[in-house]
Amino acid sequence: MDIKREYNELINDYEEFLNEISRLIERLLNSKNIPIAFEINKRVKTFESIQEKIYSNKFRKGRSLKELNDLIGLRIVVLFPEYKDKVINLLESNFIIIKKYNSNITF
Repeated sequence: MDIKREYNELINDYEEFLNEISRLIERLLNSKNIPIAFEINKRVKTFESIQEKIYSNKFRKGRSLKELNDLIGLRIVVLFPEYKDKVINLLESNFIIIKKYNSNITF
């Protein structure tokens, strides 16, 4: 499949999913009284960034974009370091964790 066409077909669904998952995480944080320093930062990977990944051979052209594990991203900044483990535990108990890189979680 043409990567650009696939991206255009998927982008709206991924943006909607990103907004919904962000709202869900905010509700979870609020329910546990975990304050965050800023609004949750979120992004959908741009097509240009995907192209760079293809050209750098980090992603083989011809595979579906759905196989990329970083099409969307969220960043949660906590007010104090002691909240970091609480956020990680909250995410681990509410989502299926695929990979964990130090303090970075992929789900």
